[in-house]
Amino acid sequence: MTIEEFLQAHVKTGELFKTGHYHEDPVHGIVRMPAQQVTCVDGYHVSIQASSTHYCEPRNNIGPYVSFELGYPNAYDDLLIDWDDGDVFGQVPLEIIVALITKHGGINHEKTANSNEQQ
Repeated sequence: MTIEEFLQAHVKTGELFKTGHYHEDPVHGIVRMPAQQVTCVDGYHVSIQASSTHYCEPRNNIGPYVSFELGYPNAYDDLLIDWDDGDVFGQVPLEIIVALITKHGGINHEKTANSNEQQ
């Protein structure tokens, strides 16, 4: 499975990114599920999301997505400089995300799955 296929498949089904999934919190009412992350082979990790409430294209819950919202990476990467808005990187093109993940050794599927099971 390519990085592109992985991202599109998991965003659409909500398996990784919980796109469009909400839960009821007794204090805050209906709130969005916590952001989940992709962990790379070298340990780099970042939240990658897309939905009607994220800075992505298209901005809907269906996709397929050509850009995504990234958030809270554990290290700064120069590939994201053009989309830097503090802790969130909006409208990051799919090609840049593929280059970012490839630069960091690809997706570590085991660590990605394990980190997301803990949330």
